[in-house]
Amino acid sequence: MGVMPSWSITKYPTRDSGVKRLAMPTGDHELAYRTFEGMLPEGSPGAGAVMKWDDGTYVTEIEVSRGTRKEVTYPELADEVATKGLRE
Repeated sequence: MGVMPSWSITKYPTRDSGVKRLAMPTGDHELAYRTFEGMLPEGSPGAGAVMKWDDGTYVTEIEVSRGTRKEVTYPELADEVATKGLRE
């Protein structure tokens, strides 16, 4: 808890499902950075423009049968499922 996963993309997001963008995980960031937008100086990790494209929360779910999903309510299992999903 207390961190957020982040990804870096080299071009702006698109709503066109036929256009693909490579998103590379950048590592977890402290929650204090969730509102940061601006320029990171040359020579620093992630140098360049930082723009926030999305914000929100999620509910961890599992598929219990084809097309049927159920919320995971046990925190330990939710962490395990979410971690596995981020790795895939």
